[in-house]
Amino acid sequence: SGYETDNLIIPEGIRNTAYGALYECTKVTGITFPDSMEYFDCQSYFSSVNSMQIGIKKLHITKNLTIPEELAPMCPNLEEITLDPENKKYKLIDGVLYDKNVTHIECYPPKKVMDVYEVPDTVIGLYRYRMYKANVEEIILPESVGNLQIEAIVTPSLKRITILNPDCILLGNKAVANNLKGEYSGVICGYEGSTAQEYAEKFGFEFEIIGSGTKTIYGDADCDGKVMLNDAVLVMQAIGNPDAYGVGGSESSHITESGKINADVSGNGDGLTNMDALSIQKYLLKLINELPEQ
Repeated sequence: SGYETDNLIIPEGIRNTAYGALYECTKVTGITFPDSMEYFDCQSYFSSVNSMQIGIKKLHITKNLTIPEELAPMCPNLEEITLDPENKKYKLIDGVLYDKNVTHIECYPPKKVMDVYEVPDTVIGLYRYRMYKANVEEIILPESVGNLQIEAIVTPSLKRITILNPDCILLGNKAVANNLKGEYSGVICGYEGSTAQEYAEKFGFEFEIIGSGTKTIYGDADCDGKVMLNDAVLVMQAIGNPDAYGVGGSESSHITESGKINADVSGNGDGLTNMDALSIQKYLLKLINELPEQ
């Protein structure tokens, strides 16, 4: 214990770290793992469960390494994760660690700064502490996310979260919070009548209906907070194949009622037409300056 170096190099042949082996190594901010390493137990830093002394800022996951399930609260100073391309357990996208199929977030580094974090549309749920003290102000959860476990998102800087799955299950009063007390001072955005609205009203959080008032993003057919070419494509799909891509269609990427409101940008108020898709394309090509098209 008390090893005084900023980068600890673990020799080849070591497969894991014992409980308390690195206790009080507070100056260690980086660890170089060998390819032989199979599991890094953050509790190797502890002499008891209440004595967290982890200063790691950068973590490189080698090809055979498995990390603890609740890495973020154990490494509150973590800024950066890198991944060996031969590792078959995980995938790294924009500095955020996911399982290999990108269905779950494994770790958002607590010190990684991001204004808006848009969760990939393959993610189906968030486990506890996967976004613990994440330095992000806004989170957009796609329709694919079906549940948030208790304390899944405990983010002091969070000001706004958009939940696009109207049936997303939010467990307990701490699924979305600024701290472990369950307090939240930001805004929850979702559809009218959604579980997100029910959750916000139950615990006294501010709720904003997607597509209402001044927050409407004209042209944003897929309600992801941005206007891009895929919005024009979705409009044409919804018109050409309504059974699959219309409201309530069989495809998971079908347009929603709020998406229809956002996409009605040509002859505003006349419903969804091919002219709306054309207006979105004209806007993206800078042929017009704003939407809806006048």
